[in-house]
Amino acid sequence: MRRRPPSPNSALRGVSLLSTAVIAVLIASLAPQAAAGTVDDGAEAAVEQPAPAGGASPEEDPDGADDASTEPAAEEASEAAEEDERAGEEDVPAEEDAPADDEQPAEEAPVDDETAPEAEPDLGIPTPEAGDYLGSMTIDEADPGAYAESRGLEAYRLNDFRPGNIIADSQMYTSGTMSASAIQKFFDGKVSSCQSGYTCLKDFRQSTATKAPNAYCAGSYQGAKNETAAAIISKVSKACGVSEKVLIVMLQKEQGLVTHTWPSDWRYDIAMGYACPDDAACDAKYFGFQNQMYHAAYQLQRYTKDSYFSWYPVGKTSQVLWHPNASCGSGAVKIENKATAALYYYTPYQPNRASLAAGYGASSDKCASYGNRNFYNYYTDWFGSAHTPPKPQPSCGVGSTTSAVKIYTVKTSTKVRDAPRADCDRGVTTLAAGTTVRAVKVTAARDWLQVWTGSGKKWIPRSAVDYASDAEAACTEPSGSVRSASYAFRVTGSGTTARTAPRAGCELGSSTLSSGAVVQAVQASGSGDWVLVQTGEGRRWVARSALALSSAAERTCLAPNGGVGPAVKRYRLLKTTPALVGPRSGCEVSDVQLRTGTTVQATSISGTRQWLEVETTKGLRWVPRSAVVKID
Repeated sequence: MRRRPPSPNSALRGVSLLSTAVIAVLIASLAPQAAAGTVDDGAEAAVEQPAPAGGASPEEDPDGADDASTEPAAEEASEAAEEDERAGEEDVPAEEDAPADDEQPAEEAPVDDETAPEAEPDLGIPTPEAGDYLGSMTIDEADPGAYAESRGLEAYRLNDFRPGNIIADSQMYTSGTMSASAIQKFFDGKVSSCQSGYTCLKDFRQSTATKAPNAYCAGSYQGAKNETAAAIISKVSKACGVSEKVLIVMLQKEQGLVTHTWPSDWRYDIAMGYACPDDAACDAKYFGFQNQMYHAAYQLQRYTKDSYFSWYPVGKTSQVLWHPNASCGSGAVKIENKATAALYYYTPYQPNRASLAAGYGASSDKCASYGNRNFYNYYTDWFGSAHTPPKPQPSCGVGSTTSAVKIYTVKTSTKVRDAPRADCDRGVTTLAAGTTVRAVKVTAARDWLQVWTGSGKKWIPRSAVDYASDAEAACTEPSGSVRSASYAFRVTGSGTTARTAPRAGCELGSSTLSSGAVVQAVQASGSGDWVLVQTGEGRRWVARSALALSSAAERTCLAPNGGVGPAVKRYRLLKTTPALVGPRSGCEVSDVQLRTGTTVQATSISGTRQWLEVETTKGLRWVPRSAVVKID
């Protein structure tokens, strides 16, 4: 789904299309016509069993087996997944203006017909390869479906738009907000009449497939024949625990289907923009209205539960792009809840001032994006506030304390806060199990400890920690606040240790980074001597002295953002292949060539299952899975 405003030549193309339409009508009169608006899979309540999604990272299959683990298994676990190929699509002509009442040219699928932008700077923001996260990373129309244009409306709540809190968690992740009949009535009210020859959403029907529960959609979807769009949305909402209102709004902001009066078939095929990246054709394996609705809801749940999605952490400030053209830059956004993070994972752009000032309209600013602006517009216009009323602020008083000096280890994942009170919601963050912290104060009742964390001093229940061992004490959290970092670095030392805490003596949970590996920084210690970077094993601290700023070419070779699984097999090279420093198709940095027939030992496999990390004379390097064959 790559949509653009009509070009200045749209009128000329309209004339051409009208001529084509006349010819098409003459030809079509010679052939039997299919019933408009009905998609029949040919079997009642057939159980759908699609192939695993090629290119997803970590790989997920919501229709797959009972094993719902989000971590990739060893590469030999699924030969089928390794041989998946992405379906290619050719671009088709750009969408025209809506036809007049007396002419119905076929609506064309969208195309990117803009002049290619100049080279884009690297902003240090995680933007994984196509497939690393599936969502709608496209440029959205300013007013899809001409909703505001047809009613003379302007969005009137944009003064309240908060980029860090677009919608409350409870508003997004609550099912049962509308019944199927209420959804149908809503659709009927949005389109009074549909243009001849087209099927509008209120009249759309499809035979659907059964989908079993999985890690992210806990309920089942029982397929049926000839279901309405309203019934499909209602059943998807119940299966995946995502609000019907949210699904309706996303359907509108992606393709304008709720209010569109002449939608072509391709709009239903990519109804939610799912698996439609900016720089490639949409993945055909996700085509179809039910498929799109289900996978979009599945993905909204996955963003909150899969640790792979970590570059918009809740409660932290992250850089969010203004526009798909990275030269437009980015702005800092403190993400306040899971629902807002999910919207940015799905459509990773925030509206700039020009976009917000335009209401529902398009701005002349070439860096204006509309997707998340439109989500807020439609939701608040159709369903009211996107936020729940604020809770009364509980008391966060501290009371009497004394000094403390001992070191503790967190027993289980525990929330810490700005005051020693369980009802204090101020400054709440979470310390993972195994985190080692130094205490500075203890309450008079000795039931709460104030400890140093990466977010400064926080209070934790005494019952949540044990005294640290000597080895654990060497991995104590930094005594001071850390600051955000966005640079990409190249590892200069051979066998550089990546540690769980910014301390040279910390060995627990450490891993090794090869010389030449390129890593994305997310934080830096207050002293600047340590940098927290993304590695295949998760976030780790590396001494700044072992890193150098990466070049533009090296930044195309970033290490994975987590989700790397073990690999133990040996492989033979099918062709001479450069071994790369990062598992990225755009990476061209290599210091070793592996010749045809060379045997290599694999140590890791990427979450996409498209790359293997293998042993070479220069250390661990990455090769495409397609370039090797397993020999044992």
